[in-house]
Amino acid sequence: MSENDHYISELHIDADSLPVTSPEMEHERRVSIFDLLEENEFRPKSSACGPYIVNM
Repeated sequence: MSENDHYISELHIDADSLPVTSPEMEHERRVSIFDLLEENEFRPKSSACGPYIVNM
């Protein structure tokens, strides 16, 4: 276990909970998710180690 184990490796979003969007907004959402996963640190309180899979 190392300090760099605290990151999100997968992010799953429940598509049914999202509002209907335009193709442009969908593209922006995908870009945002990519950027989030590219360089992130995620450390839930009292967590011993990661990486993490996040379901939203």
